[in-house]
Amino acid sequence: MPRTPAQPNQSLMHGLAVLQALLARGGAVGSRELARELEMEHTRVNRLLGTLGHLGVVRRTAEGKYGPGAGIHVLAAQALRGSGLLAAAMPHLAALRDRQTTVALGVLWRAQVCYLLHARPGRSLEESIGAHDLIPAERSSLGLALQAWGEERGPRGTDRSALRAAGYARLDFPNGEVSLAVPIGSPAVAALGLSRQSPDVPALVARLQASAEAIDADLRKHDLTAKG
Repeated sequence: MPRTPAQPNQSLMHGLAVLQALLARGGAVGSRELARELEMEHTRVNRLLGTLGHLGVVRRTAEGKYGPGAGIHVLAAQALRGSGLLAAAMPHLAALRDRQTTVALGVLWRAQVCYLLHARPGRSLEESIGAHDLIPAERSSLGLALQAWGEERGPRGTDRSALRAAGYARLDFPNGEVSLAVPIGSPAVAALGLSRQSPDVPALVARLQASAEAIDADLRKHDLTAKG
């Protein structure tokens, strides 16, 4: 778990909470609705939205609601470029998928998995970027892997040692689909996963691990180039 600062900035934390709640809606939302959802004073939410609007991170619609502004797209583009994660992973995601396989790349934040990419069979990689909602970590093989190998720990009772010994995380679904995931980096900065019916688990895990190692190596090169 990342270390808590001695004096966390509450205004910044509240502003990020408002922004994240707004973006999670996938469309414009009113300030009162956000205030109720976040259990915050409406005047505070209104003030934070006004500040975010002034910065261009959110925009106010003709109906008086708020939606994503140009600034958030700039931040998203700079974040993807700065991290290098998606660019490093795309060739390996393309190589892992086939007509029966779903491939995924995700990160963990506050016990939830954010899928940077979640490509089901028949769907292109490009249209699968950011196409999945946040999901609780325990409901995702990627989430289990990230909790086992990352800095953000799972709930008490989570058997990290068993997952580490196996080298991967696995979830079995009622329809017979099996989801497998491995960490990228140490500690894990992301996880790589795939799911399909009746998989050859040892062979697929070996492919996932090789791909994760290659992505991690590319990320290290990216960091060195960025520093240079």
